[in-house]
Formats: sequence, C-alpha cells, structure tokens
Amino acid sequence: MKRTLAAILALALCLALCACGASAPAPTLEPTPNPGELLYNKYADIIDALEAEDYDGAVEAVEALRPAPEVTEVEITMDNLWDYFEIREIREENTDANGNTNKLKVNYEFALKAKYELANEDMYPTDVALGYEYSKHFKGYNVPCIVNYDDFTCDGTTWGEEDTNESNTAHYPKEPSLYFFYAVYDPNHWAQIITISDFETINASGTLYLVNK
Repeated sequence: MKRTLAAILALALCLALCACGASAPAPTLEPTPNPGELLYNKYADIIDALEAEDYDGAVEAVEALRPAPEVTEVEITMDNLWDYFEIREIREENTDANGNTNKLKVNYEFALKAKYELANEDMYPTDVALGYEYSKHFKGYNVPCIVNYDDFTCDGTTWGEEDTNESNTAHYPKEPSLYFFYAVYDPNHWAQIITISDFETINASGTLYLVNK
C-alpha cells in the first residue's frame, strides 16, 4: 500500500513539473541583422555628405572611419637626437627687375627626418628643444661692389665688421629655425653679409610622438 501511494505521489509531481514547463514562455529570438542595413548605417555619414555635395564633409567622414594609428613615444636626448632629426637648408632668393640676385637668405631648420610622421599634435603635443651655440660674422660694404652669393663675399670696401658668439634654443615643431647666412645688396646704399661658423649642439630634450607611416 505504501509503495502504491509513493508511486502515485511521484507521478503527480512529474505531471506538475511537466505542466509548469509547458506554461513557461518560449525564449525571444533577436532578429538576424540585415547586412545591407548594417553597411548603410556604417557609411551613412559619407553617403549623406556626398548627396549634399559636401565633399569636405565626406572626406572627414572617411577619415573618421580609419582606425586610430599606434602612437610611439620617444624621449629625446643627445644620444638619440640625430636618429630622428636633421638640419635642413631653406633658400630664399630675391631678384631685381633685370633678374639679378639682390638678396639671398639661406636658413637652416631643425627638422624631423622624412621617414617619420608626427602624431596628432592636439592629442600628442610634441615639443623637442635643441640648444646650440655658434659664431656670427657680420660685414658691411660700401657700394658699388659685387656680391658673390655662392660663398657670401664681396669685393667692395668694408665700412663695418663685427664678430659675436651667440647661443639659442630651437623648438620643434613650433620654432624650428636655427640660424642663417644672409647677403643683401642695395645699389644705392650698401651691401651686408652675415655668415655663421662653429655651430655646435649643446643639449637636447623633450618628448616626440610618432605614428607608423
């Protein structure tokens, strides 16, 4: 009798569990994303800009989709300075109405080597300081005289001459100018020539942020 009651109780429990299971709501399945819709949403800003003929906006939208480049941080010292930087020459020449040179400035700048590229300066502000010293030679000449713009000399009579030793600091990328050779000829007044010698780097410091090109 006890076995019969136990069997009946077990059967009742099973039926109750089955009933509970049957009454549970079926799981909700998320709809499968439409690949075309996903693609449109990804490029919607570009499409909208092109349809509006906003080509600058389209370019900006394309750039926004690019993955952020990896940034490398480099602490600059005298030991690794010239691994990343160089001194670059920039020539500025003026001519008169006859095509003759009457002014020449050869400037030298503290520049990053072409194989490197700076990271976004708003997010990663590079500032590398280069301290240097040099000797500057100034000569003023009476006119007429003939200025040799190849070697910065003049065959005229000197009216003034001065030698100075100077030092300064350049900052890359904001103030990269280092020094210059300068020759100017004014046929109505004088000629002036400035030359530099004994240039020497004395210190270097700062943080350089680069991205992979």
